[in-house]
Amino acid sequence: MKLILYTGKQFLPKENAYEAFILHSFYRLCERNTTDTFFFLPHDKEVALPANGHGIVIKHFFFNSLITKDWNRRILNETIRKNRVDILISLGGKPLPASVPQILILPENTGKATEMKIVKYAGENRLSCRVITHSGSTKRRLLSRGIEEAAVMVLPQSPGPRFQPYDWEKKEAVKQKFTQGKEYFLMPASGLSPDHIVTALKAFSQFKKWQQSNMQFVIAGKAAHSSKIQELLRRYKYREDVKILNLSTADPAYPELLSSGMAVVFFSENQVPDLFIHEALQCGVPVIMASKTLPEEDPGEAVLHADIPHLADQMVKLYKDEKFRSTLIEKGKEQVSPLSETNARDRLWNFILHTASR
Repeated sequence: MKLILYTGKQFLPKENAYEAFILHSFYRLCERNTTDTFFFLPHDKEVALPANGHGIVIKHFFFNSLITKDWNRRILNETIRKNRVDILISLGGKPLPASVPQILILPENTGKATEMKIVKYAGENRLSCRVITHSGSTKRRLLSRGIEEAAVMVLPQSPGPRFQPYDWEKKEAVKQKFTQGKEYFLMPASGLSPDHIVTALKAFSQFKKWQQSNMQFVIAGKAAHSSKIQELLRRYKYREDVKILNLSTADPAYPELLSSGMAVVFFSENQVPDLFIHEALQCGVPVIMASKTLPEEDPGEAVLHADIPHLADQMVKLYKDEKFRSTLIEKGKEQVSPLSETNARDRLWNFILHTASR
């Protein structure tokens, strides 16, 4: 098998979490499948490849993106023809005129116009085009626009090895680092409006009135530094129990903060990426999700849902009922166990083989 992974630009893994996950999956497949040949175009020359991996470095015309795009595609087609490549993988999700079967991998924020192009191209090339997306909701949208169900595979992003359960001793060390050794609820606040944070703090106030504990509420993200939140905290009765950290979900310290919490609270009017939920569940941390917050997929019984008036009730339930909390943790682990990176690579490779053989 000879395949080519085309990114269409000088792609940096940090630019997009899902695309980076796919790119690294191909690096691992290249290392594992030593009898197959992998072409990476364009390729970051700083990345070392095994003997069966071939990186194609392309010069870029920074003054003209159209020239760059045409040049890339010219090199792409020459590589396919000269090396008798069996299948093309397009990481950008955009259909490319090619003489071989291709798989389009959709980025997380694929627009409607691109999706319509994909549906049209897949319909015209029914036997030689397949699509991979990160979520079932995107697949359902593509199906509603006319693409065949067999042409689309959902491949969720794996939480990755950074996100693991901590033992008691390690949790205690993290709590000493962030909350002077006290238990805490964690709220990732990147991208949230101040109103969402205000609502969560009101729920925490109710929790504190009922429990009279030293429980802390940790807000991680730049949104918590808004003037509205700072003004609220000056008048907030439990301000000494609120910790604001300028720390995003991409920060190296986030996994340890997540793994050591009592629970993580997601509250937004937007969809919460499944990855954020799966990271918490893999860490063995229960998730409370406000009913306004929609996950991309149904998280099942592993996640607690609460409307705003009952958000504090769920906090209390997790705090007081250890058996209930342990049950949630086990359900969460069961839900994410099939999402390992090894399983994801196996599914990806089987999908490639099936597409190339058509």
